[in-house]
Amino acid sequence: MDILKLIKKDHDEAFAIIEKLEHMTDKPSSAADKLTLELVTEVILHAKSEEEGLYESIEGAKEEFKDFVLEGVIVHSLVENTLMRLLETKPGGNGEFKAALEVTKELLEHHAKEEEEKILFPKITKNFSNEERAEMGQLMLSAKKKLRPKVEKMIVELKDSKNKVPQEAMKKKTAKFKESRIH
Repeated sequence: MDILKLIKKDHDEAFAIIEKLEHMTDKPSSAADKLTLELVTEVILHAKSEEEGLYESIEGAKEEFKDFVLEGVIVHSLVENTLMRLLETKPGGNGEFKAALEVTKELLEHHAKEEEEKILFPKITKNFSNEERAEMGQLMLSAKKKLRPKVEKMIVELKDSKNKVPQEAMKKKTAKFKESRIH
């Protein structure tokens, strides 16, 4: 599969999950938990496999992609941090889940737009043949297959071992912030 079609498909699937979750931010539910876990898994898997299957290929092949690759890795890191925050929260209550979902969506929209419209897709189309893009797509698919068990295990371990200290510290910071805005 062409790497560009694969990336677009992954982006579209992530946004479809986010759209469903946006209708579930008012109260906790097992459906929201399941979709959150799916979103976190698929986006992290996409990011890691994109780094392995695409970034390594284009960075080595063309110097002009270096800045994009560096920025992409940083954005992936920011998205992962936000996804971990999303995983630590639940819909309803104090609105942290809704806020984390909105930030995740904004980061993903920015990143997808950069890739699809501004930088990556036009440059990849210009600099690589259909065959090369298919090879990159295969590398990304292989990376996804290889990384899926590791990513799923990591997420389950993080979810199961939720460290209450950072959660409590974040709740205190949020409460202090809210309090400072009132006074």
